[in-house]
Amino acid sequence: MIKTPRLILRPLEKKDISSLVRNMSDKNIVDGLEGVPESFTEKDAFEWVDYCNKDKKILMFGIESSEGSELLGEIGLNPIKNKTGEIVYWISRKEQGKGFASEAISHFMKYIAEKTEIERVNAEVYSENEKSIILLQKAGFRYTGSKRKSGKEERLYSWSRN
Repeated sequence: MIKTPRLILRPLEKKDISSLVRNMSDKNIVDGLEGVPESFTEKDAFEWVDYCNKDKKILMFGIESSEGSELLGEIGLNPIKNKTGEIVYWISRKEQGKGFASEAISHFMKYIAEKTEIERVNAEVYSENEKSIILLQKAGFRYTGSKRKSGKEERLYSWSRN
């Protein structure tokens, strides 16, 4: 668990199911994520929570207000190889623009640096997602290139332990 001034980053729980279904049905959120079924169901949400809590290789936290509200989003790290991972995150549409993603990313990266052996974190973001690009740059990620994926240009960013 990670506590920030306004947030708690904690393992996903069964109580997050309805929020996961609602947010994973939001095209604006899902368009920036990979592997989310087109029709995300309650069954998918249960399976996701179970997977995140059982697979010790993946590091996935729910983002919750420190005042104890429903799930505001998720942030996590998918392992790649050789002490490298890929950061993934989303914030519910009604909570966007309030600085929650910036706060979560900042504290999550500090946690990665202090509590794991990860030396490099990659991020992939669609070129039109300017807000996410700015968040990554503020968190110390550097542009490393681009590629085309699903007909869209993706920008690649990387953070390295110094």
